[in-house]
Amino acid sequence: MKNDDIGQNALSTRWVITTKDNQTKARLVVRGFEEEFTMQRDSPTVGKGMIKIFLSITASMNWIVKTTDINVREELLSLGCKQCSSDPAVFVKHTDQRLSGIICCHVDDFLHSGDETFEEVMRKLRTRFVAGKIEEKNFSYVGFQIHQNKNGIILDHSTYMEKIDNTTIEPSRAAMKQDVLNTSEQTLYRKLIGQINWAVQVSRPDMAFEMIDMSTKLKEGTVAHLMRAIKASNRLKEIKSIISFPKMNKDIKEWKIIVLTDASLGNISNGTGSTESHVIWIVDNESNSCPITASKQNQTCVVRSTIAAEALSLQDGHLRLKHQTIPIEAYIDNKSVVEAVYSTKLVDDKRLRIDIAAIAESLASKEVNNIKWCPGDKQLANCMTKFGASSYELLQVIQTGKMLKDFV
Repeated sequence: MKNDDIGQNALSTRWVITTKDNQTKARLVVRGFEEEFTMQRDSPTVGKGMIKIFLSITASMNWIVKTTDINVREELLSLGCKQCSSDPAVFVKHTDQRLSGIICCHVDDFLHSGDETFEEVMRKLRTRFVAGKIEEKNFSYVGFQIHQNKNGIILDHSTYMEKIDNTTIEPSRAAMKQDVLNTSEQTLYRKLIGQINWAVQVSRPDMAFEMIDMSTKLKEGTVAHLMRAIKASNRLKEIKSIISFPKMNKDIKEWKIIVLTDASLGNISNGTGSTESHVIWIVDNESNSCPITASKQNQTCVVRSTIAAEALSLQDGHLRLKHQTIPIEAYIDNKSVVEAVYSTKLVDDKRLRIDIAAIAESLASKEVNNIKWCPGDKQLANCMTKFGASSYELLQVIQTGKMLKDFV
C-alpha cells in the first residue's frame, strides 16, 4: 500500500470453531464491521421475544416444532411467505387468509412449524437447496434445548447455566474488599456481568435488578463487587432455568395480553438513578400463560418522585404493545398513577402531565383496554427493580405456564 492510501483493500478474516452434538465445525468468517457500506448485509438473527411468540403459537396450534439447517431467503418469498415487518428474521405463510406456518431464522438455522400446507413449502425448500440435519420436538437451537410434548413446549436454558465456570477468589484477596479491581479482575467482573445478563434476557428475569445494579459498578468495581458477582453467577445453577409454553385456547378471542410494570426511585448509582421493568404475557381464559418478554433498564429521565418513576415505567411498558389486535391489560402497584390516568385532575409535576396524558390517550383509543392496580405482593415485576424482593411467584408463572388468578 502507498502511504497516501486510505483504508484497506481487503477485509480481514477469522476462524470460528463450534461444537454441537459431538461434531466440531470450523467456519471462516469475514470481519464485516471493517467494511464501510450502507446496504444491510448482516445475516438475519431472530429476536428472543419473537422466538417466544413463535413457541406460544406453535404450542397453541398443536404444530410440531422443528429446526432445519439451510441458507435461503428469496426462495421463501417466492414460495408465498412474507417477511415480518417487526422482525425481518421471521417469515409467515398464510393460506386462505389464515396463518399456516412460521419460520424464524438465525443465520442458516431455521426454527419452523405449521400445518400440512406449510410443510409442503418446506419440502419444496429442501428440494431446491441442500439442507442439513432436520430435527423435531426435541433438539438444541441457538443455545437452548427445546422439548415438545402433548402439553406444550419447554424452552430449557439449563445447559447454558451448567457451562458457566464456578469462579472463586483467594481468601487473602477476598479480605481486601474495598480494593479497586486490577486489570484481570475487571475482565472477570465484566465476563460475569455478561453471563448474568444473558441469563436474565432469556430465562432468569428474577436476577435483573442485581445484574443492572452490578453493571453500574463496572468503572469503579472493588473486590467486594467482584465477590457479589461471583455469588450471583454461581446462583444461576441453583434453580432449573426453563420457560413453559402451554397449549392455549385455540380461540384467540379468549386471549389477552397482560403487562405488569414496576419502578423504584433512586435505588442505583448511589441514589441518583432509578430503575424500571415490565413483564408481558399472553394469557387465555384458563390461566394458561406464555411469556413474551421481560425487560429491565435504568430510567433515562431524571425523576423526582415515586409516582413519576412508576408512570414512566407504565408508559414504556404499554408503548411496546401498540397496534396489537389482542386486548391489553396493564397492571401497576401504585394507586396514585391509576387515579391520575383516570382522573381529569392534573398532577402537580408538569413534566409528568405529558406522560399521564399519553397513557390516557392510549386508553381512549383502545390501544390499551384497561390499566388496573394490583397489590405489591402480587406485582410480578417487583423483584426486577428491588434488591431482596421475592421472585418465587415470577419464576413459578414462567416455569409452570400458569398465571396467577389475580390477573385472569
